[in-house]
Amino acid sequence: MASTEVKVPTLLWYGKKELSLSFPSEWKINVLHMDGYKNRKVNMKEIGLAFSKPIGSKRIAVLAKTRREAVIMFDDMTRPTPVSQLIPHILKEINEGGISNDHIRFVSALGAHDPMDREDFVKKLGEDIVEEFPVFNHNPFGNLTDLGKTSLDTSVRINSEVMSCDLKIGVGLVCPHTQAGFGGGAKVVLPGVSSIETITANHKLAMKWGAIEDCLFRFDIEETARIAGLDVKVDTILNEKAELTGVYVGDFIAEHRAAVEHAKRVYAIHPRRKYDVVVTNAYMKHNETLLAVRLINNMIKPGGTAVIVENEPKGPVWHYLEGKFGRDSGGPFCALHRPMRDVGKVIIHSQYKMKDPWYPLYDPENQTWMKNWGDVVEELRSRHGDHADVAVIPEATITIPGELWK
Repeated sequence: MASTEVKVPTLLWYGKKELSLSFPSEWKINVLHMDGYKNRKVNMKEIGLAFSKPIGSKRIAVLAKTRREAVIMFDDMTRPTPVSQLIPHILKEINEGGISNDHIRFVSALGAHDPMDREDFVKKLGEDIVEEFPVFNHNPFGNLTDLGKTSLDTSVRINSEVMSCDLKIGVGLVCPHTQAGFGGGAKVVLPGVSSIETITANHKLAMKWGAIEDCLFRFDIEETARIAGLDVKVDTILNEKAELTGVYVGDFIAEHRAAVEHAKRVYAIHPRRKYDVVVTNAYMKHNETLLAVRLINNMIKPGGTAVIVENEPKGPVWHYLEGKFGRDSGGPFCALHRPMRDVGKVIIHSQYKMKDPWYPLYDPENQTWMKNWGDVVEELRSRHGDHADVAVIPEATITIPGELWK
């Protein structure tokens, strides 16, 4: 029987493989790539240029001349940021400024997520960095320094190892974010290296997907980073395969705003109608599958079927604020059941089934896990017949409907 093949990226931290999804040829298949899915990778010269001409700040090498201890904060495994490609440029700048490697350490900006292990550090930073530099996990429950309050009354308590350093550099990713408008920028500090109390207070503020300037959540984050003394932020833009296509360096507000304008041209998708079936592939943030779920509600016909492709051997990220800790208990912002309006059925296609995921993603009463893609197609055929209208989103965790910016 003839079929239509759609290839989507999978297993980001496990070799960046490709998954082939086969659909009946008589179905209407609409592949919704992000606008910048084919953007080319930047080369070493272009990365170096970004460091030599920072936005709104002095070069790291200049700042380092009057500093003694340096910390490089980096995002965790919930972000696809290729930190290892940026570290040689950061170290070169720090060393040129006179700070030797013995006075440099790395701290993972985990926020309220679970700690990383050595294997994670190597994937994120590279084997040579883990062998030659101290790398520490952030602890949101201890080893914290009190720095007062923000103007929105958020108590500022920051990782003490970070605060022991007088040169603070962050590395992260700019992409649409459901709470802070866009990720990146000052988020490496809050929630990245903040206390659980600071993170909790900040998460109670007004949030707006895709917005920056009128977002109290973002305002509080940036004020916290200024209080903590974040000197330079390095932010990245990626294409659909998680390849590095843009680098921004400088003041964590100035460089972030420039990166956001770039991000708007990269991560937008354009659904033209509602579909019988919406297939979302969790790739970039494959351990935060909830982000792939959020796109579905606005794209699916009443009674339609949502298919979530979720391949993460370690399972969903542990989250102390939003995670599920028992059958009927969770963190302060945990929604034990997340009903999806208009959705008739949810199918999770995954090789790594969990009976009850600790990061609640969807109503457990309305979901089916299927390891075999053929079984998924047969279920879809039984529900929608021979003429289904299907949307496939190859990367659904960092994309956003572009109409939000019009």
